Amino acid sequence: MDCGCEITVCRTSSKRYEVKKLIEKLRETSPEVDKNIFRAAENVNVDRIVSWTYEGEKYNRYEKK
Repeated sequence: MDCGCEITVCRTSSKRYEVKKLIEKLRETSPEVDKNIFRAAENVNVDRIVSWTYEGEKYNRYEKK
């Protein structure tokens, strides 16, 4: 995986760079694409989430505590 710093990302091929360019391209036809991406995170069915972190503690649906 390539370095995540801004300078390196601009000079190398990485998934982060590819996604950034994809979103820029999507903005050309859908100016509110950023809002739509974040709104998609609101529509998560929590019954389908296997694990999560809350206030620094990790949880897993299938582990008994």
